[in-house]
Amino acid sequence: MKNNDHPYYNYIFATFIFCIIGLFAPAISMLLISGFQLLISTIRISCEDSWHLIWTISWIGLIIWPILFFRLLYIKKSSEIRKIKNRLIWLNTLGYLSIQISVGLLLSSAEILCYGIDGQIGLEYVFTAWLALPILFLFSVILDRLLIKQIS
Repeated sequence: MKNNDHPYYNYIFATFIFCIIGLFAPAISMLLISGFQLLISTIRISCEDSWHLIWTISWIGLIIWPILFFRLLYIKKSSEIRKIKNRLIWLNTLGYLSIQISVGLLLSSAEILCYGIDGQIGLEYVFTAWLALPILFLFSVILDRLLIKQIS
């Protein structure tokens, strides 16, 4: 049962739409991740060290993302609801990339990503993009349920 004083936005549906789009475009996130790695490499950080830095940033993102998401969920003013859609896109993107990179760490190594052992230069990250989608959706459901519980 929802409190009528609190405006409610359907975060689960918005994340579901985000996941549907992500299902058909897994290579886009890999291009973003690879581009970020190349950007880091331009400041004279080795390829392997840049992947370690990316993995560290992604783990920090995994810690920060649910906190930011929950803060977004609990907005009291209906005038702020309009801003939620844009923020939700950015938060879903941050969560999606953080999950994808973190899962990719389990399936690959910096050596494989930098030097292409077995011809798999980053192919794992395309598959982890698909693995990240249900995890992102599950996080969204859990956080949405926490909000509903808190509102009730």
